[in-house]
Amino acid sequence: MAGSEVGTVVFGSQAWVPPPYRCRDIELMAYLAVAGRDELHALCDKVFTRPTNGAVAYAPWGHHVVITFGRIGRLESAAPQFEGEGSTSEAHCGIWVLLRRKKGSLGPPFAVFNPYMWVDNPMSLVAGRDVFGYAKSWGWPAAIARTETSNYRGHTLDVLGGNFRAGEVRSRRELISVRSKVQRQGDVDVDVGGAERIEGFERFISHWIRGSFAEVFLKQVPDVSGRGIALQQVCTARIKVEHFCGTPVLRRYDLGVERLDSDPVEAELGLGAQEIYGGFRVDAMDMTLEPGEVVWDARG
Repeated sequence: MAGSEVGTVVFGSQAWVPPPYRCRDIELMAYLAVAGRDELHALCDKVFTRPTNGAVAYAPWGHHVVITFGRIGRLESAAPQFEGEGSTSEAHCGIWVLLRRKKGSLGPPFAVFNPYMWVDNPMSLVAGRDVFGYAKSWGWPAAIARTETSNYRGHTLDVLGGNFRAGEVRSRRELISVRSKVQRQGDVDVDVGGAERIEGFERFISHWIRGSFAEVFLKQVPDVSGRGIALQQVCTARIKVEHFCGTPVLRRYDLGVERLDSDPVEAELGLGAQEIYGGFRVDAMDMTLEPGEVVWDARG
């Protein structure tokens, strides 16, 4: 009997729940960083164009990426049979690439793609990978608190990572840091009615504010033999924002990126150490990640 006729078999530890996912009491900070134009084009080609033989083809919108650090205060399934199973919370660090669809290919005209996302919650990790195809892994995102003697603020991300050398053991290591420079006159959080006019960033923020946002994923499940892929699809899903309150931040930050083979952010995205000026702080947001749909399937 076909799997679709049987339905999902739910058993064992209940870390998996189906969409839609209600995300409430969200706070986050979004930083805009310069990445490598060639690297981003190569990544889009590797993830979408080549696996689908051009049926799905995207190009990056500019050569910037958005790095977000945030926390979802309450995360739960809105599926009728799972609404009574309670909620959880999640901290994350994500890297977002803004995409535009190439002429004649499948998928939403504009979308975002997460080549990297680190979370500290097993439910989010399992459901994000299995249901949608998020490239999620485990991480320890943390905020840097401001003290009476230091004006440094920002975020750090630790991962269970390492380099691919014989005998090296993966360990908890800092991968990404965003640290505010010592505050100077004029470096303050201000509401200026809009983010800096860098290509694509305003589109990213305005879609959040308007409550319409499409994501695109390469969803794949390895074959049990380890020599192939049991399932490979390009999928899309929409984020519906019900409440949004945020403000641009004019402040200088230093971005640090560690070179790790396990998390090749620098090599794959062309994302390295740099100075960041400005960002966007979300003080409160409620949103729902809607059930997705398959755009392309390797099985035809």
